[in-house]
Amino acid sequence: MKFKILPLVFTFLLINLCGNDLMAQLKIGNNPATIEATSNLEVEASDGRKFKIDKTTGTVTIKDGSQENEKVLVSDAEGNARWRLLTPSNLSAFPFLLAAGAATGPLTNGERVYLSFPSLMWAQGGFHIPLSGVYNVLYEGKYNVETSLTIENSEGCTGTSLMGIEVNPVYSGVLSEYAVLDERLAPVYQDRYILKATVLTNLMPNSNLSFSILPNIKSPQDGCVVKVLGGEFKISYLP
Repeated sequence: MKFKILPLVFTFLLINLCGNDLMAQLKIGNNPATIEATSNLEVEASDGRKFKIDKTTGTVTIKDGSQENEKVLVSDAEGNARWRLLTPSNLSAFPFLLAAGAATGPLTNGERVYLSFPSLMWAQGGFHIPLSGVYNVLYEGKYNVETSLTIENSEGCTGTSLMGIEVNPVYSGVLSEYAVLDERLAPVYQDRYILKATVLTNLMPNSNLSFSILPNIKSPQDGCVVKVLGGEFKISYLP
């Protein structure tokens, strides 16, 4: 019976029969007898392109012809890797969402209103929308979340009433006790103005954040109606 020793097996045997320096090195592919003195492992293609691991530092070097300064290694759907220079045109968009809504009926002293923004205007980069007006983030990270509300005081508001509005974040349906905005009491006159509130927070995957408002109205005036006409909701991922 005849036995064949495969080239790779022969190489393995040769490595194990040689000195300590040689035992630390393995060359696969083109020029199998030539390996750089600092390499633990080298894989060389027939055109000279090379993958190697430094035996002292463990640094991996991949020279496939596309490498250049400041490039990063990227992969396609099949796992084929290559070096690529990242630019705004080829970066995946960071999560950002813009929605509108938030209209309410007349605000009543001490009655909290949970705002909803069902009109999705723009979304990119990683959101799941299980219900209308619910925007779950897909990626853990720091987010800037803001709302701008259009408040209208009716014609019957002549300054007799005093009002302030407290704005609280709502994390996945759970009200935060910490207000991000707490207006001082001020006379209510016929007016239309913008109320803005912002929170910088960490969110986990499949969680969401919205806002609620709590009106504080002193000496309510007959015929004076205050309500939210509408508003916007923005959430931006911060890299």
